[in-house]
Amino acid sequence: MTDKYGPLRRFLSDFGGDEWQASFSEIEEILQDRLPSSARSKEWWWANTKNDRRVQARRGWLAAGWEATAVDLAGQSLTFLRASSGVRERTTTRAPNDRIAPNRPKAGSPPVATADVICLLDCEFGHAALIEPERKPDGTLLEITHEFPRDVDLNPHGKGPFCRFHVQGLPRTSGIYAVTVEGALAYIGKAENLAERWGSNGHARIYARNCKWDGRSTNCKVNSYILRESRCSRSVDLWIHQVPSPGPVEHGLIRQLNPPWNGRVPPVTP
Repeated sequence: MTDKYGPLRRFLSDFGGDEWQASFSEIEEILQDRLPSSARSKEWWWANTKNDRRVQARRGWLAAGWEATAVDLAGQSLTFLRASSGVRERTTTRAPNDRIAPNRPKAGSPPVATADVICLLDCEFGHAALIEPERKPDGTLLEITHEFPRDVDLNPHGKGPFCRFHVQGLPRTSGIYAVTVEGALAYIGKAENLAERWGSNGHARIYARNCKWDGRSTNCKVNSYILRESRCSRSVDLWIHQVPSPGPVEHGLIRQLNPPWNGRVPPVTP
């Protein structure tokens, strides 16, 4: 399980004073990771709420006995104050999947970066993106459901709801992609064009035509699963492995690793 905000929790736990004025850039240096875009643009992201939707607070500053105050979005900074109660949560560390390298990638890293990889059997996957679905102005996730007449047959995942997100910088080449949730492998797929598969006509946006029986069931499935995990504030990451003939590689990885979102082993195709 990836403990993204563990470095911040440990830093605050060891901090000598009762107040720390921090810039967002300083926090990113401690995390060795980028903050999500909502942290830089939405004050609610820093709310001192200990629930599943606020994993950053629950596993970060609240777990260390601190509270976030004086959030300054214009100045990209805030102040942490040591809570008077000083209550600290007990944290646990799970053993990483023995088939996945435990390196946590930096969000926004280049699609293929040798320092930010996971190893699935004999294949190295470079980190491509931390997937963050769009949110409404009030901070809640934007959820999309298409309406259909009763006589329209939908594919098994066509009911939705769905989310929208953006993945930039992917190569327009063939390859295998992997999706992890909190560091655990969730899905493996293939694409003749990775940028298109994760673009607005692929997994990133589901149109009504995709939901019909002869539409794109896989796109619907992956998108709806990403929304489901995002509802629980779980981090969803995309990894890619470029290869000219992705079919046999995808088949072997799914057969041996059995990712939970795949459900079945696909036929071998080039």
